[in-house]
Amino acid sequence: MGRVASAIHRLFSQAHRPQLHRGRTILHLPRHHPVNVPRSLRRGRAVNGMRVPGVRTAGSMEGNQAMEWMSGAIGIGGLLVAALSVYLTYRSRTSSYRERLYETQLEAVSSVHAAFVDYYSIAQDFITSQGLRLNEDGRVLFREFIFENAEPFYKARQKWSLFLPTNVNDSLSADASILNAISAPPSVANQYPSNLVNSHDPGGELSKAYVVVVSEMRKCLGTDPLSAETLRLIGEKSSKGK
Repeated sequence: MGRVASAIHRLFSQAHRPQLHRGRTILHLPRHHPVNVPRSLRRGRAVNGMRVPGVRTAGSMEGNQAMEWMSGAIGIGGLLVAALSVYLTYRSRTSSYRERLYETQLEAVSSVHAAFVDYYSIAQDFITSQGLRLNEDGRVLFREFIFENAEPFYKARQKWSLFLPTNVNDSLSADASILNAISAPPSVANQYPSNLVNSHDPGGELSKAYVVVVSEMRKCLGTDPLSAETLRLIGEKSSKGK
């Protein structure tokens, strides 16, 4: 043990021994002075029955730091890859759900629109058969007539009401209120606006509500932009033909 310690002391004393240069003492302290450390100390082996901790040189310390940085970078990269994978999985699931929901909503609006058009046509045909005016007896007959023929429309609305946009549902409710007003019998006529109950043009009032419903459905289906584009293309072809 004593021999090893004296060898280390002798090496360090020689490496840091001051030298004379032009009458001045200069102490040379190299930044990375190589030191010949015995393997027993460098590897932490037992010397004379005692375990001596290993000695780390500058190169080994820099190598360990580089390894630590690499391990940290690999760990962070793994976390980023895992987070990206979770995000992409979530996005793919939500995207497919939104696509299915949108397709179902389009089917709902189309089905309700078809039933609504038939219902509206039947109501207008009856008003036309009454000479476009409805008196008290005419309103009673009209109420009975529309109730007899309203089943397909009401079934379609009940079936798809969950998927209909709020503005479409609101416009359908407004149309139903107008239809009830222009067909109100005398016993409940005071529950509705008098200008609708005694309207000189009940078919016109019903047409206004119909236009609002169809307009909201067109917005939901996205047909307005397509119609505008079609009209623009038709205009361009017409101008070219001239």
